[in-house]
Amino acid sequence: MAESRDKGRGRQRHPGVWGGLGGEGPVLSDWPVFIVLVACLTLIFSPVALRPLYLPEVGEIASRDVRADRDTLVEDRETTLARRQEASDAVPPVYDWDSGMMDPIIRHLVEALTWLQESRESLPEMELDVRRAEFDRRLEKEVAPRAFESLMAMSSLEPLMISVQDWLESHANDRVVSGPEVLMDQDRGAYVIHAIAEKVESRATGSEGLVDLNGMRRRLSLSANERLSDVPRGVRKWLLVEASALLRPNMVLNLAETKSRRQAAYDAVEPVYFQAKRGQILVREGAVVTEAVRRKIDALNRSVQADVTLYRVVGLALILVLFLSLARNFLLVTSPAFPRDRRTLYVLGAIVLVVSLLASVTLVVGQGVAEFFKWPSAYMVYLPHPALGSALASLTVGARVGLPGGALILGTLLSFLTALVSGGGLPLFVYHMVGSLVGGMRLRSCRARSDLLKAGVWIGVAQMATVPVVELLAGHSPGWEWLLGMGMALSGGLLAGLWGLALIPLLESVFDVTTDSRVLELASSDNPLLKELSLRTPGTYHHSVMMSNLAEAAAEAIGANPLLARIMALYHDIGKMKNPQYFVENQSGHNRHDQLSPSMSAKVIMAHVKNGVDLARQYRLGDPVLEAIQSHHGNSLLQYFYNKAQQLATRRGEVVSEEEFRYHGILPRSREAGILMLADAVEAAARTLSNPSPAQIEAMVRRLVAARVADGQLDDCRLTMAEIAGVEEAFTRVLTLGFYHHRIEYPDQVKARKLQQAKEAVAHDGRVSQQSRLTEAVRG
Repeated sequence: MAESRDKGRGRQRHPGVWGGLGGEGPVLSDWPVFIVLVACLTLIFSPVALRPLYLPEVGEIASRDVRADRDTLVEDRETTLARRQEASDAVPPVYDWDSGMMDPIIRHLVEALTWLQESRESLPEMELDVRRAEFDRRLEKEVAPRAFESLMAMSSLEPLMISVQDWLESHANDRVVSGPEVLMDQDRGAYVIHAIAEKVESRATGSEGLVDLNGMRRRLSLSANERLSDVPRGVRKWLLVEASALLRPNMVLNLAETKSRRQAAYDAVEPVYFQAKRGQILVREGAVVTEAVRRKIDALNRSVQADVTLYRVVGLALILVLFLSLARNFLLVTSPAFPRDRRTLYVLGAIVLVVSLLASVTLVVGQGVAEFFKWPSAYMVYLPHPALGSALASLTVGARVGLPGGALILGTLLSFLTALVSGGGLPLFVYHMVGSLVGGMRLRSCRARSDLLKAGVWIGVAQMATVPVVELLAGHSPGWEWLLGMGMALSGGLLAGLWGLALIPLLESVFDVTTDSRVLELASSDNPLLKELSLRTPGTYHHSVMMSNLAEAAAEAIGANPLLARIMALYHDIGKMKNPQYFVENQSGHNRHDQLSPSMSAKVIMAHVKNGVDLARQYRLGDPVLEAIQSHHGNSLLQYFYNKAQQLATRRGEVVSEEEFRYHGILPRSREAGILMLADAVEAAARTLSNPSPAQIEAMVRRLVAARVADGQLDDCRLTMAEIAGVEEAFTRVLTLGFYHHRIEYPDQVKARKLQQAKEAVAHDGRVSQQSRLTEAVRG
């Protein structure tokens, strides 16, 4: 049986509901997430941490000597860029010229006249209107009646075709551009004309010999009057309209070729360098900075920075990797209660990223405000609030495991990074650590949203008191500016409280984190699920309330979360609402299990765990309640129904499987869940006692707790033996002083109570047969 129990227990050791985002495993087992975290932090802190070298503006008085720190050949980028731009601008634009501009116009008109000539000859009897309509269709526009009549009046159209061809070919060498703006560009400088047909180039200057489209249309009109003077006026007008409509520019800018040539000229210019000797003074303190001097300092700075920027970024990233890795190992080695699930990694990572970004943005905004109001910007370093990180970590992670380690680690990391960003060194690191420690302490418990603002005030006051110490550590003499720094310190604390108000609901929603304030909402008597539980299953509700008192007292005794333990107890049996009459505390007279086989009764009883999980997910009760429902029976054995099944099987010569009568829940994974399992067993057993003495209550508590420990039900909840002893003492105290004090009972009440206690014992455990308990109750 022991082997079977171990197998059943081992099979259920799967990741609990608090590992819902990926299950159990080392906090940093997700290397991609870890790498992204380090990369984002490096990206956030690099621009400010890698402080730019001194670069005065042109016309400014140099505040110090600027010397070259080494022999170097530095590229003068401004001069190089200026020369390259000059070379690029000197390359003239390239225009493609097509001397066959008139060919498509000639072809269009000749084809139209040829068709009209051939149609007159082949179909002389065609009506004039029909012929005109067909002519219009071929031209895709309507021809003026007068022009068409004149065409039809000509005996032959061949002379007209020859005249049209001569007229248009006379303009074959004209160079037409798109508009007057192109002519203006060409007047400004030289350009290259690339003859497409001849594949030759020529260089030109100015717009002489060029014409835009409107000018070309006027040219066509003048030449038509000269060369087509013997053509009827209507026909001449029609020819001019057709030619003008088909006219296109034949000299177009070749943008790709122009860019290619200019880029080649740009690239052909060699860089310009200047040599700086080590120790050479580029500008002296008090001298006016000229454009040439500024270019040299800027070039030298870029040369130095090009060598060290990569090293600094890599160094910052390695520091982050080292710190986070050591922090992870420190927590896992020294804090067994720290959660190993991925959700904790995501929550802490999100807190670090958000608080880091807020710290950097706050510093930049504060410096901008100081510059606007002409305040000393050096005191804006007290405005960032890394204490927000430790406060959020304490509230979201530390509160549910009773451990401040995560808050301390985050506070140290964020204090270091913020001090690095601000350039304040060790004194500023001490300042931020004070605020982080206060934030972690003040938000160990948050029973109301206003507690966040109160914590912000405490953080601000603590930081404000630290400012004079920091200034003295930095070697600064007292001055009125200290008041400004203290004001910024208090403002930073208040900002931490305000940001906490905004971020806590976001963390609760995105990561499904259960904080004290969210737990308080579940404890409200207006909660619809608690109302339904009290109405549909009053016995179960009373049992849950009694359990919540036991669990809360035990949690307080060992330093666990008493509020969380109470909520877990209130909701742990909500699954019984589906079939309330199958549970003894809700029965009144008839026991429905009398008509069921032991195996079927066991399935009905054990189903309340699954039903409870479904309800918890439907009402979004959070992971702690889910764990309470899944683990309050663990994988323990329904002893009464198992014994009853064995008795029936013995008479039939069959074998009963113990696994069929074990709960399929998980083992408790938190201290609160372990307390809940013990409270469930103790409260149920205490109902069977009749006016017990304190010694009897103590013996009962120890016996039941020892049974759960021996069965391995508490193996995963990290309760130490000392804490279990504290739980036993708390249970005994509450049961002795609160629940079962001595009272006078009348004979009828005694008989009814014993009968009820016997039924309850049957449903919960049934280590003695049902018939014997009922008989004993009746005899009593």
